[in-house]
Amino acid sequence: MEKYSFIILLLLVFNSHNTMAQSPKIEDTEFTDTGSVLLQLRLHNGLTTNFKSRPDLYVGGVQLAAYVTPKSLVHVMRVGILADGFYTDKKLQAAVGPTIAIKLKTFKSDPLGRFGSVGNIHLSADH
Repeated sequence: MEKYSFIILLLLVFNSHNTMAQSPKIEDTEFTDTGSVLLQLRLHNGLTTNFKSRPDLYVGGVQLAAYVTPKSLVHVMRVGILADGFYTDKKLQAAVGPTIAIKLKTFKSDPLGRFGSVGNIHLSADH
């Protein structure tokens, strides 16, 4: 019986070692290179002023941003193009320009990062 218990113990040790060696690597899931375009639709509103006697004007609009992640900047930055339609001063207007997003911090859903992230803080610049 001792012979069999020693063999079972060895099998358990080797099996647990293989299981730990095959555990997935913790990977950042934000700003990945998927090879496709990421689309974001944003709604925005607020007030604009010229700091004079005129009353402030309401601004509201919709933005559509298309991002790609360059292969050299994976997990760091996304670049893309932005199309914006907005309403102000009783006129509908539009704008198109480049956009960039730089990731500052990722909030993981658990300490080991096994389940991805809850969100991130990033700095966006549009022109």
